[in-house]
Amino acid sequence: MLLQFWQFCLSKKDFNLYYFFLNEVEIQHFANNHLTLTTPSKITNQEHIKAMLKGWSSKNWSLEVNTTQDITNYKQKKISEISQSESFTNIKKYFSSAVISDIVIKQ
Repeated sequence: MLLQFWQFCLSKKDFNLYYFFLNEVEIQHFANNHLTLTTPSKITNQEHIKAMLKGWSSKNWSLEVNTTQDITNYKQKKISEISQSESFTNIKKYFSSAVISDIVIKQ
């Protein structure tokens, strides 16, 4: 469901919001018209996030934002998961200096 929302953001050419979700926040909860984010600093785009969620789902969403310095964003989580996968272990056998530097969400 989250990936579908990000694809919606990309289809609307809202690259800033897409980047924001991938890199600047930790997503704690995304279901039942409720989104909970954790971020290292206050955010100023809450109304824009709600408007995009409504545009995507045709429903009003509640948004909760918590602040803490220690977050793990979506990109970091995915890179960690992929780094520990059997597929990446096999790649490292042949290309020992291989690293994962970015992820791409396919439309």
